[in-house]
Amino acid sequence: MNGGPLVTAITISYNHARWVATCLDAIRAQTYGNIELIILDDRSPDDSAAVIRRWIEEHGVACTFIPHEVNRGLCATLNEAITLARGKYIAFLAADDLWLPEKIERDVALIESLPADVGVIYGDAFVIDEEGRRLEERFIAAHGGPVTPPGGRIFDELMARNFIPVAATLIRRECFERVGLYDESLVYEDWDMWLRIAERFSFAYSDRITACYRIVGSSMIRTMSARMMETNIGIYRKYLGRDPRTDAMLKGRIAKAAEVIYKSGSPRSAEYLRLALRYQRGLRMLLFYGLAASGITYSRFSGLKRSVRTFLGRA
Repeated sequence: MNGGPLVTAITISYNHARWVATCLDAIRAQTYGNIELIILDDRSPDDSAAVIRRWIEEHGVACTFIPHEVNRGLCATLNEAITLARGKYIAFLAADDLWLPEKIERDVALIESLPADVGVIYGDAFVIDEEGRRLEERFIAAHGGPVTPPGGRIFDELMARNFIPVAATLIRRECFERVGLYDESLVYEDWDMWLRIAERFSFAYSDRITACYRIVGSSMIRTMSARMMETNIGIYRKYLGRDPRTDAMLKGRIAKAAEVIYKSGSPRSAEYLRLALRYQRGLRMLLFYGLAASGITYSRFSGLKRSVRTFLGRA
C-alpha cells in the first residue's frame, strides 16, 4: 500500500496522558503504509508531552511533534497542523480516541473510487468508556443522527444535527483549500467545518465501523456548556438568512442556547439574551434578560422562587 496517495494523520493532545500512547499505537498499527503523522500537544497540564516523546523514541517513528509553549485552543492547533500537512487526504484522531487497523486503507480505497466532488468519507464509530470498554450505543445514534446515514449533498441533514464522528472521517485536502481553515473564534471545530464543506462537496457514508470514540469525564461537551452554547450561537448566526425554511429553527435554537448560557452563570448572559431577543421575543426571554441585566443570576432567581413557594406554603 506504500504506493497509494499520502494520508496525513493528525493527532491533537490536551491532557490525554492516560490514552495518547494507545491512540498513537492505533495509528502505527494501520495496514495502510503511506501515512504522514503530525502530533501536537496544546500545552497539556499533565505529562502528555513526555508520554508522546517517550512513545516516539521507543518506536522510532518518523513524525512531526510540536509541543506548544502556551495553550492555543483546539481550532488554532488544528489549523497549525493542517498548514504542515502534505497529504492528499487528512484524517484526524483525538488523543483519547482509536482507529481500527484497516481504517485508513478502507477509506482511501473508497474515496479513490468516487468522483472528485466527494470531499469527505465518514462512518459510524463504536463508543467506549474511559477503560476502553465498548458501550452498547454507537456514535451516530447517541448524537441523534439519522437511522440511515445520508450520502451526497447532506447540508440540510447536518444543519439539523451534528452526527458525524471526526475519528471516522477521511477528508480531501482540497476541502480546506476551498472553504478555508477552522474558525478560531469557536470553541469546538467540527460542526462548522462539516457545514462549510457540505455547501461545496458531497459526503459518502461507509458502513464499515473503523473508529472508537471515547467518552471521558473531562470531555469538552461535559465541562464547557456555556462556551459550547456560545459557539453554537456563532454557527447559527452564520446561516441565518440562507434559507427561510431553516430561519425559524435557527432563531429558536439561539433563544434556547442563550437560556442555557444564563442558567450556567456566564458573565456574558445579558449579552446573549439581548441578542436572542432580536430573533425571538417572549415573556420568558424578557424576564431572563431583565434579571441578567440587573446582575441577578439564575441560581439566585431560583433561590428566590423557592423561598416564595416555601413562604406561601406556610401562609
